[in-house]
Amino acid sequence: MLGALILGVWLLLSIDRAKQTFWEASLFTFIVMVAISLMDWSLPHINAIWLFSWFVLWLYAFVVFWLLDVVSVNFISGAVFSVAAGIGYFFLQSHAYALATQWLN
Repeated sequence: MLGALILGVWLLLSIDRAKQTFWEASLFTFIVMVAISLMDWSLPHINAIWLFSWFVLWLYAFVVFWLLDVVSVNFISGAVFSVAAGIGYFFLQSHAYALATQWLN
């Protein structure tokens, strides 16, 4: 849930601003990884499934950051897109590990 909130606010603040999509998606994913690890008070068990699930989440963030420039014609459309992207990230994050397990096995 924290990742979805961060993504929504980040996108909302990125409307009508020059972005470097690759680096912003990478930084966002790293911030969410660290935040989740700090909230769990444990290091993740890093394996191929964990890495692939975070790659899927990074890819979603990358596409969303890229699409923000295409979709946001004005502030209202950018705000609606930010909320929709945050909701999509929430559901993807809750199912990313299961999807990665299914795809890799």
